[in-house]
Amino acid sequence: MKKVLLICKAKDDPSSYYRLGQYLDSNKNVHCVYMLSGRQYRSLYGCRETVIKKLMIGFGAACRIAVFILWDVCCYHSSTVIVNRKIVPRYCPVFLGAILDHYLRRRFVIWDVDDNIFESGEITRLETKLYEKLADRIVVSTPFLKAQLHSSLWRKTEVLYTTDRDLEEVQIQEWNAVRKKLFNTRIHLLWAGTKGNLHYLDAVIGQLDQAAGELAPKKVTLYVVSSMRYLRKTSYMQIRNIRWTRDGLLRMMPYMHIGIMPLLEDAFTKGKAAFKTVQYIGAGLPVIASPVGFNGKVVQNGVNGFLTEKGWGSCLKLLAGNDKQWEAYALRARGYWEQNFNGKYNAAYWEDLMKRDV
Repeated sequence: MKKVLLICKAKDDPSSYYRLGQYLDSNKNVHCVYMLSGRQYRSLYGCRETVIKKLMIGFGAACRIAVFILWDVCCYHSSTVIVNRKIVPRYCPVFLGAILDHYLRRRFVIWDVDDNIFESGEITRLETKLYEKLADRIVVSTPFLKAQLHSSLWRKTEVLYTTDRDLEEVQIQEWNAVRKKLFNTRIHLLWAGTKGNLHYLDAVIGQLDQAAGELAPKKVTLYVVSSMRYLRKTSYMQIRNIRWTRDGLLRMMPYMHIGIMPLLEDAFTKGKAAFKTVQYIGAGLPVIASPVGFNGKVVQNGVNGFLTEKGWGSCLKLLAGNDKQWEAYALRARGYWEQNFNGKYNAAYWEDLMKRDV
């Protein structure tokens, strides 16, 4: 029987779950190993980082992975290894690269990349070259990321959008009924993301706050769902910070009206996969987003939301002004998700790959 080893960052890591865990966790032939323990992950991503903390956790992760490799070689005997992003965080010593080379070349290797890790420095050049050489399959989240690879690798590269299968069974009419009861008195905006993306809110918070004042007496609240708090003063719009959990975010969705995803364009954000934007439309939320990265594929401007650079306030007022108009955008958002991002293709892809004798 084929045995598969799935190597991810951490059990609580969104990328680990939404890219691979939601498709493979229930497969009895797949064993998941994590670079970081739950405590290490929360310590690193749930509060402010320090150099010493990064070094200590990085060293611990390298030791943890070395132990898992030894366990696999001696006991588990995997035939396939799936790597989410990278195995060694940030720094890969030459000797560890040599161990990985020896270990991986004896297995069928699948390398999954869902963010612009080449530009961010999340993966070392040594490890990148290793996967380019040894990976039998490369799975990326956007055509842009595929284009960053050498053209000789394209034949073994597949594009799978990142999505959320928990949204497949959503009864959108029931959710919208709840939202419409709130609509005349309250408008709830949703921003969800990692702490590293919180600063993108700074560029739009003033426009949203001013629009909230013009929408009075409706109360506009921005819900910020992340591992860290977003602390800014506003005059009209209330900001509520909610600590991110996968289940917690899902429970909030029926009470939200509009999803927002501001970004500033640079070499890194051009490669972002717009996963949170995909989640928004999957939940039937019209989106206001920056025309950066994969947002332009997810948001149909003027159809299921708006792509804007400086018109955040006017877009908010348009969506929040009339419940029938808002609902039309909401239904088109959900319909576009069902047609393009519902995850059934991804599930079939991984199911088929796990059945093959590789």
